[in-house]
Amino acid sequence: MPDPPEHYGAVGDFPAHVKAPTQYGDGFTAWTAYLHAYQMLPLERIAALFEDLTGLRPSEATLLSMLGRMHRQLEQAEQDIRKILFQKPLVHADETGVPVKEKLHWMHTVCTSDYTWLAIHDRRGSKGMNALGGCRSIWGRSYMTASRVIL
Repeated sequence: MPDPPEHYGAVGDFPAHVKAPTQYGDGFTAWTAYLHAYQMLPLERIAALFEDLTGLRPSEATLLSMLGRMHRQLEQAEQDIRKILFQKPLVHADETGVPVKEKLHWMHTVCTSDYTWLAIHDRRGSKGMNALGGCRSIWGRSYMTASRVIL
């Protein structure tokens, strides 16, 4: 039997879309969006987690680029969900304060059991929601009119 070669290797071409020595794929982008949007992890903790798991620490700019790409890819789905929710006769609406660049903003939420739409604005209540193009027909002076609220 012949001796095995000292080195086994494979040679191939990089895929055309790979433009850098280190490039993060779609799975990495999806995890970034999930961790940031659903788990609400700050970018610093996402970068640290990836470093712990892979030994690679993406920069904040890389993570923001990934989130921007996901936002663009999901823009039509977001518009469709918003349209569906704002045509419903009854939805849950709420808001909570969130820091944006060290300034208090408001995350407005409109949802049903099937859909959720979130949007950030620097105003709360009807002023913020109306500026976002929200449920104008249900907003009143104090937030929602009592005739349209079921407690």
